[in-house]
Amino acid sequence: MQYYPFFTNGFLLPLLNKKYYSCKKIIFISFMASVCIETFQLIIMAITLTSNRCFDVDDIIANTIGGVVGFCFYSNSLVRKFLKFCGS
Repeated sequence: MQYYPFFTNGFLLPLLNKKYYSCKKIIFISFMASVCIETFQLIIMAITLTSNRCFDVDDIIANTIGGVVGFCFYSNSLVRKFLKFCGS
């Protein structure tokens, strides 16, 4: 379930802007966004001195994979073929 939010990034970023139509860019964006979220959770945990949040490398990996899977769905989807047909 962890990868669903980043699945939409991998699907929507290339749809919204053609400069993101690269698997390397999607991997980089998904990885960096995931690292930022996990680091923020670590900071919140340190500030509040609670353990209800944790820094987890598995989440970073799952989020990055989710972005790549979303990009794969976009690159093989009917949306891309329709946009190419319309000349966008």
